Amino acid sequence: DGSNILLDTLSVLRDSASFFREYTFVDPRDGVRHTGPATSPENSYAVLTRTRHGQSATTAASALHLALSPAFDASLLRQLRNAFPLLASWARRYSTEDDYGPALRESDIALSAELRRM
Repeated sequence: DGSNILLDTLSVLRDSASFFREYTFVDPRDGVRHTGPATSPENSYAVLTRTRHGQSATTAASALHLALSPAFDASLLRQLRNAFPLLASWARRYSTEDDYGPALRESDIALSAELRRM
């Protein structure tokens, strides 16, 4: 049944949105919301280490791949921000009151608004 698939998909997206709500944070320096820290293959930073003779050395093994708000996180969050409100509006339209009642509707409206701010 199409309504069950819709509600199951909406449930997965709701859980994903809840994850991002907990995973993001606002940087107090500039007020920007970030994800992370996360591993990010598109970003790598060389780490300078000291040799026993006091010289700096960089090796491939000492490269870090940590980032704030890597492209992958931004892409996932953008897709979630677009899909969740759309599926919630379809659920309001095509589901019964027993399957998608007022409490769940209000919760999803609030979550949609929160996603727009992320």
